[in-house]
Amino acid sequence: MNLMPAQCLLLHRDVFNAMLGSLGQIQHVWRFEALRRVPILAQLTPAQRSSLCSAFKQESFKAGKRIVKQGEQGDRFYIVESGIVGVFKDGSEMPLVKLGPTSYFGELALLRNDRRAASVVCLTNVTVLSLNRAGFDELLGPLQQIMQSQASAYDAVTGNKLGSQVKLEDLKRHGVLGTGGFGRVLLVSHGGKYYALKCMSKAYVMESGLQDHVKRERDVMLELQCPFIVNLLATFKDNYTIYMLMEAIMGGELFTYLQKRRRPLSESHARFYAACVIQAFEYLQESHVVYRDLKPENLLINVDGYLKVTDFGFAKKMASGGKTYTLCGTPEYLAPELVTQTGHNHAADWWAVGVLIFELVTGRPPFYDDDRVKMFKKICDVKYSPPPNFSEELKDLIRRLLVRKPAMRLGAQKNGAADVKSHPWFRGFNWPAFERQQVQPPYVPKVKHAPDICPHSRRAVADWSI
Repeated sequence: MNLMPAQCLLLHRDVFNAMLGSLGQIQHVWRFEALRRVPILAQLTPAQRSSLCSAFKQESFKAGKRIVKQGEQGDRFYIVESGIVGVFKDGSEMPLVKLGPTSYFGELALLRNDRRAASVVCLTNVTVLSLNRAGFDELLGPLQQIMQSQASAYDAVTGNKLGSQVKLEDLKRHGVLGTGGFGRVLLVSHGGKYYALKCMSKAYVMESGLQDHVKRERDVMLELQCPFIVNLLATFKDNYTIYMLMEAIMGGELFTYLQKRRRPLSESHARFYAACVIQAFEYLQESHVVYRDLKPENLLINVDGYLKVTDFGFAKKMASGGKTYTLCGTPEYLAPELVTQTGHNHAADWWAVGVLIFELVTGRPPFYDDDRVKMFKKICDVKYSPPPNFSEELKDLIRRLLVRKPAMRLGAQKNGAADVKSHPWFRGFNWPAFERQQVQPPYVPKVKHAPDICPHSRRAVADWSI
């Protein structure tokens, strides 16, 4: 029924199919792209992911609906396509973990032929992709060894991925990995495995008014699961301290590695590290998380030579198309919209990628000045000088990342991170192999003992308006 005069365009089904393909084919392409963004599925070949597209079944659930019930026999594996689910155990009122898009659950019951260890309930309206036991065994065979090893790591800490946490006193302390105004990060172990324990003083948190800040960091990290991000495994608290138990990345900070070198990185060396950050930011962008604190101090080198992004104290979950106005981050890496406080989103992270690449290849940020006022003016004017040894491709990449208008910035446009990854500076770079972490790193740290990773770092700007 027409409520007012209207015009519409009509396209016959045959014409639609001839020009665009059938709806089934289009849906297959969309699902293939969605599965490509699931971190653990990056290990699969395109042909294997294509087979999964047909095997997965899409299901939708309303907020409050229980998808998995604790104690029941597990027969399906799930990937969250949209929305947020919570993991609950033994009638707990608060979720142990929140899982968002690209996260998965249900694999433990299938791997171990066991009953569900926890209940999974929709915290919002949710769409999931589900796979039955036969499809899981047949199509995810190459990943089951990885899932088993991840499950073993969680077993050592939490009983299982969705289970209850070990006691704080069960963690054996070995030394200090890092320090800051918040407290310190300790190297701890449990069950023969090493972890990083971030210890935050409750008094400091209260005096600084950072209660919501710390809670948001915890909530954001619990939703993240990416091979290019330091993953949070468990949280604790006592009368004086809040604790966050995370992966231990034993190769030290990228900042320390750069400081020990006699000269800046080559472009190929910098390209590898930039790719690690781009993979992490692509995942964060798709998870609607803005990071806001990129710098070499927050990039840790794993024992395999790949980087992982750490310290999500300034990270924030944002609605698509939204803006936030908090001034936070490290001065040298602030985007113009952060300096002017006119509102920012994930585009500010892509600006920071441009600053990082520039610093990796030159040894200094592009806008650095001892006078902070002058530095902020240079940032707002986008006034910098690339050295003559930069390749033309690198000059162009930096120029397209360091753009005054956020909407015009590479990475912040319609195709997102794909625009950055397809830039000529990355010509010949094997992104599929890199996602599977099969590209040889330019540097692999020699780790024999717990490293002393306590460099003098640039102080981040306080987060005043949280």
